Amino acid sequence: MRFDHYHGLNAWGKKCVARMLDAVVEGTITFPNGKVETFRNLKTPAVIGTEVIGQIAGSYVDTVAPLRAYTMRNGRVLEEYVEHTIHCGGPNYYIALRYRGGRVLKQSQWTDKQIQNN
Repeated sequence: MRFDHYHGLNAWGKKCVARMLDAVVEGTITFPNGKVETFRNLKTPAVIGTEVIGQIAGSYVDTVAPLRAYTMRNGRVLEEYVEHTIHCGGPNYYIALRYRGGRVLKQSQWTDKQIQNN
């Protein structure tokens, strides 16, 4: 049976967009009932926003997965793109990251060994 295979980001890419930064974040939260609480976190997400910038059109389904852009705390934007499409039992989509403007994050690219082990 043939179908679309979505592999997404490699382990480094997943870690990159999920990482937390060391920072002290303090503030107060006021609830609708008037209760006020203070909070203090020692970590903050590196990604402050995510948007869908496109989609992968499949061979056997209309849409395989969305492609996203991640806005980082430092203002840079990382975009997902289809790095490889390999056909074996249907198309296999491997996703990597690049900065908006085109420079690729080499660590997010899939190695031949990673692809063979998938």
